[in-house]
Amino acid sequence: NATSWLRQFVVIASVGALLLVSAGLLAQEIALRSRPVLGWLTLLPLLAVIRILPARTAGACGAFWGASLFVFLALQSQPLIALSLTSLASLVGMPAAYATGMVLVSRRVGFNPLVLAFGWCGVELALLPLGLPGGLLGGIVGGSSGLLGVLQGVLGYVCIAALVVTVNAIAVSVLSRAYAKVCASQRVVRKSTLTRCSRFVPRESPIGW
Repeated sequence: NATSWLRQFVVIASVGALLLVSAGLLAQEIALRSRPVLGWLTLLPLLAVIRILPARTAGACGAFWGASLFVFLALQSQPLIALSLTSLASLVGMPAAYATGMVLVSRRVGFNPLVLAFGWCGVELALLPLGLPGGLLGGIVGGSSGLLGVLQGVLGYVCIAALVVTVNAIAVSVLSRAYAKVCASQRVVRKSTLTRCSRFVPRESPIGW
């Protein structure tokens, strides 16, 4: 069906665009650290994929996100990572493994922000050889002299990254529940409308009149 294929294409293109924007914003913030607020928002598309899509598809999205992040980091005026196959494999493989694993875990325990944060700690530790100051997320929001800077000095940037993931996961949960309520209310309205319209449809006479 052409309509079905078109709908799937639109969905895939939309998800890909969101992941691409997410990776681009994260790479820019890692390089410049000019807008710390972006560090609190950049994982929304990836975590939404984990909540919505099957494990294999989520893993592919994680790999695409990681590959996009590698490209954006490489395009910075002063690349922050080594432009090697090892770096590429790490940035592709770890987000893919994280997305796949978290989908499988979520099937058992639900979409739990704390579980997602704990899993991301593994991603940050696995990417230590890349040499990113503060990792992917910890250095963005914890590099200031405020409370987060103090917490980073005490707990380490991995814990700050876990906090960022927790906030993103909570936001995804809230948004998905709000969307579900909107869809449910629309179904109720449609059902009510159909019920009202059916009152004006003449019923057939039992004798065929």
